[in-house]
Amino acid sequence: LGQISLPDGTRLCLYCQAPILTVEKHQQHQHSTTKQQQENKQNDPRNKQENLQRLRDLLCSRDCYMEYTLRVGSSSVVRRRLFDLEHGVCQRCGLDCRELYKLASVMKPMSRDRSDALVSAGFKPERIGKKRFDRLMKAQRLTEGMIWEADHIQEVAKLGGECGLENYQTLCVACHHRKTVEFMRWRAESLSKTKNAPTSKAAKARKKTGNGNALNPA
Repeated sequence: LGQISLPDGTRLCLYCQAPILTVEKHQQHQHSTTKQQQENKQNDPRNKQENLQRLRDLLCSRDCYMEYTLRVGSSSVVRRRLFDLEHGVCQRCGLDCRELYKLASVMKPMSRDRSDALVSAGFKPERIGKKRFDRLMKAQRLTEGMIWEADHIQEVAKLGGECGLENYQTLCVACHHRKTVEFMRWRAESLSKTKNAPTSKAAKARKKTGNGNALNPA
């Protein structure tokens, strides 16, 4: 995973590059924490055993674990942290996606009630796509992931790499579908411009000589 180690064998955190405590030092550090801090860690549902082992092996703290998994694309981490900030409210249209999820979940699949609830929220087939609408109607068990998306404010393709929580926003699937269509249109236009861009004189010279050195051909 690209983890760096110092000459003495000390491993550096994948996220912040700080030295990672050895098992012995980690245990000493745990004993030095206050009783309240230990209770907080035990009560944290995110503090699962496998995550703790990963912390000891790859990252120096839970904060670094959360940031690292966020930036490398762990969708569950992103959605959980985004919900803590925006509470499932679409940042474009203001729809309370959590409330729609609760409402539609208690309605029978393919019922008129569920259809009315989805349509009144703006989830019309022409806005979210017929396949998605049918999936929402037929689902025996709805999930919140079917109602809202953790959307990149600036597309990763534009930024050229990973991003933090500041580049995420809550979008209902209707607004996310519309934004996706807009992005695909932008991408198609960008590719078209690149394809039709005039070729530089140096590139033409290299192409003419048949090698990568136009000034000193072999």
